[in-house]
Amino acid sequence: MIDSAAELERGIVDADRRPEFFAALVSYLRGVPVTTYLTLDVPRGTAQELDLTGTPLAVLAENLLLLREVEYIGHARRVISVLRMRHSGYDPSVREFHLAAGQGIQILGVAPPSAGSPTGAPSETADSGSDSEADAAARER
Repeated sequence: MIDSAAELERGIVDADRRPEFFAALVSYLRGVPVTTYLTLDVPRGTAQELDLTGTPLAVLAENLLLLREVEYIGHARRVISVLRMRHSGYDPSVREFHLAAGQGIQILGVAPPSAGSPTGAPSETADSGSDSEADAAARER
């Protein structure tokens, strides 16, 4: 695991050498029997449009996974989605996930459609769209 790609990129002082460095890193990692997970923090709201084309990191981004924390019915939930996979089809649905001690990441079912807003944004409530009799009576007064 490399945490974070931005820190690694900043560590290469000569910006002109960055593409060659990342190309060599990818070549090396493909030659050894490892799976590499590289993180990149992005500002909220920009992740769905994440495009690394033309950046030194583009050569590293064979598969893009988006992990977010969203709010749904007043609770923070973690969701994961695949933005891109080279050389393979994939399920584009947003799924909830859980991190379990000693077991790692557990991918759960498809997240509710309204569970896509970042934490802190308004979200659906448990009785969204339906008024209780008390609410309706209070409005009539």
